[in-house]
Amino acid sequence: SSFGGKVAFEMARQLHTAGQRVSFVALFDTSLTSDEKPARGVLWLARQSRVHARQLFSLPAKERAPYLRERIRTIKNMLLRNSQSTSGSEKEFNLQSIVETFYRASEMYKPGKYPGRLTLFRGSDARNSEQDDPTLGWGKWAGGGVELYDVPGTHLSMLEEPHAKVLAEHLTDCLNKQ
Repeated sequence: SSFGGKVAFEMARQLHTAGQRVSFVALFDTSLTSDEKPARGVLWLARQSRVHARQLFSLPAKERAPYLRERIRTIKNMLLRNSQSTSGSEKEFNLQSIVETFYRASEMYKPGKYPGRLTLFRGSDARNSEQDDPTLGWGKWAGGGVELYDVPGTHLSMLEEPHAKVLAEHLTDCLNKQ
């Protein structure tokens, strides 16, 4: 399953709950199982992302790119400070801890109902043709249904050439419909 897709879903859900219009939610080969428990990590990250999304969209268009660059620079500096203050083995441990924390948060995430539509891009190479749920678990959480697109490749390779071209074409078509 993909942590990013769960964060995107939770952001959309929270934005909708806060009265914001959410016009498009794309999930990239993100699966969701029904027996998951709540995770504070996903919810915290979604809340932080919502704050920055609101700030970003409240800015005039010409100020959005500099805002994003500054946010990225801040994150990069935080990571660099952390890496400079630790030894090689501590860096490896810190990275492993971060990955494990994201993994646990992803596995424990319990979604709430979202009234909108989801668009799910599935990597077709890893897909089992007899899979029980083509929506990968999202169908019961998306009140507006789940629009499915199969993209050549696996969860990771669908984002690389030559598969990324097909994904980009599908994504462009979806965005043009908005």
